[in-house]
Amino acid sequence: MTLKHKTLYPWLFAGGCILLLPVVFSLPADSQSRFQAAITAIGSLATFVYFLYSQHHQDTRLFRELFTDFSKRFEELSKELINPIPMRTSTDTPPGDEQKRKLREYFDLCAEEHLFHEAGYIDERIWQAWCRGMVIFAKDAEILKLWEKELDTGSYYGFSLDEVRRCASKGRPEH
Repeated sequence: MTLKHKTLYPWLFAGGCILLLPVVFSLPADSQSRFQAAITAIGSLATFVYFLYSQHHQDTRLFRELFTDFSKRFEELSKELINPIPMRTSTDTPPGDEQKRKLREYFDLCAEEHLFHEAGYIDERIWQAWCRGMVIFAKDAEILKLWEKELDTGSYYGFSLDEVRRCASKGRPEH
């Protein structure tokens, strides 16, 4: 899904009219029949383009709802994950039970984001940004071990850390 396609629809309608009208006016008929055929063709084209635009609008609304929900859930989780976890060092003790529970919630969130991205409801640029955030967590050896153990259960909708790493490297500015 790409959010910027909304500007495409007026051009689609104009291009359709440019292609359609010469065909309609080349039909053998009197001027009244041609006029009615032109009105019917333009009306049909307008209906089709409106349907496409309406579908895009609904997809955009769903994207916004998903984005808002995912962001809110991450914000709640981050209160307990962001500060203590990325600051961990190799000498720190492994995450405790409560942190593991929060991490599993985070893994679930990541898998859901992946699922909706694969279904085309999450814009590629947003997905890449989220992947870069996931990679930060995967850099911690203890978190990575827990995450891989969870992924081995096969209950994360085909989500993989390899895909996250590939995705995170896309679209990054060169330094």
